Amino acid sequence: MTYADLIAWVKDAVDSTEDRFIGATGLDICIANAERSIYGQAIIPDNRVTTTVTLSSGDGSAPLPVNVGAILQVFQTGARPLLRRTPSYMREMFWNCAAGAPTDYAWLRSVVASGSTSNTLLFGPVTNGAYTFNVEYVTTDPPSIVTQTAGTWLSQNQPNVLRKQVLYEASIFLKMSELMQGYKADADAALGALTQMLGATASSDEEKS
Repeated sequence: MTYADLIAWVKDAVDSTEDRFIGATGLDICIANAERSIYGQAIIPDNRVTTTVTLSSGDGSAPLPVNVGAILQVFQTGARPLLRRTPSYMREMFWNCAAGAPTDYAWLRSVVASGSTSNTLLFGPVTNGAYTFNVEYVTTDPPSIVTQTAGTWLSQNQPNVLRKQVLYEASIFLKMSELMQGYKADADAALGALTQMLGATASSDEEKS
C-alpha cells in the first residue's frame, strides 16, 4: 500500500467533506498519529535499527545515536549477547575490575546543558583490546508513509493494521464520538495481533541519570 492508496482508502471510508480533514494536512496528522501509536507498541523492521560501536583498549563506554528509544541487544557477531544491567550496577561492579572482554552493558541517557539528550553505552569490564559490538535498538524516528510515499514495511506487509489505526485517528480528528469506540476496538485488535505475531514490544530499558 502506497501513500496514495492509503489516502484514497481513508477518503472512501470516512464520509467527510471538511476541508481541514480531506486536505493533506488533516490526513497527514491522522497518519502520523497512527504510525506513532503502532511504532510505540510493536517492534517491526521499520523501527528496528542496528548500528555498531568500536572500542579501543581501556574503553568502558561508547556514544550512541540520539534516536535510540530502546535497546534490544548488544552483541558481537557470532557470540552471545551481553548481559543488560543498570548504570548503578555497572559502577558498583566494574569500577575497579581488571580489564577484559566486556560481558555486561548498560544504557545511560543523560540530559546535557543544552537540554538535549545524550545516549551512552557503558561496558564492563573495561576492554583489554579492540572490540566491535552490534547494537540493535528501536529508533524514535522510524520512516513514515507520508514521506516514504512508495510505502514502508508496515504499509506493505501489514496494511490493515495501519488502515484501522488511521481510521481510529480520523474519528478522533473529526470528533466522530458515535464511531470512535468501535474504531478503537478494531485498531487495538489489529495491533494486538501484530505484536503477538512478532513477539516483541517497544518497551524502553534505559535508566536516566
